[in-house]
Amino acid sequence: KKARFYGWATIGAVYGLIIAAEIMFSRYSDFIVSALFGAVMLLLAIAIPVLGFFLSSKLTPSYTKQEVMFKDQQGYPRIRIVLTFRD
Repeated sequence: KKARFYGWATIGAVYGLIIAAEIMFSRYSDFIVSALFGAVMLLLAIAIPVLGFFLSSKLTPSYTKQEVMFKDQQGYPRIRIVLTFRD
């Protein structure tokens, strides 16, 4: 359960980073705003998986594998993320 939650948190961080990059390069012309926004999103994208890794290694059994698939409109797997936690 915990590993699944952190897996989704990691995916959320990855998607947040992709969306932030798209917004940053298209909308914000001001360099300082885009740089700060990008830095915050990058820190979040790094911090969430790391926190998830440390917490899951404490809370779950020694080996947990979580696999998440995203499918596009045709049903083909577009993104495949496999998360493996080890003590």
